[in-house]
Amino acid sequence: MDRNLNRKDLDRLVDHFGIEKIIAALSQKEVCKVLDLVSMNDLAEELDVRYDTLRHYMQAGVITFPEVRLLRRAYFRKEEVAAIIKKWKQDNRK
Repeated sequence: MDRNLNRKDLDRLVDHFGIEKIIAALSQKEVCKVLDLVSMNDLAEELDVRYDTLRHYMQAGVITFPEVRLLRRAYFRKEEVAAIIKKWKQDNRK
């Protein structure tokens, strides 16, 4: 493939295939790394709670649902994670 692709070429690919198909063809791990996305499992570990507990807090509105979805999984942006952790630490100091 020509290494001289430009933004216009990339836009044509997205228009033709759709961003979902392009992302699906890439390694989800690499996409998350490049976009600084955090999985729900990783957030649960960071908060030192079980995944089920994290889901419970999300259902109860204590923690917001992640905004980014890749294929069937949901991910938090790093900024969201920082805000959640900060609030979590404040709420659990009591």
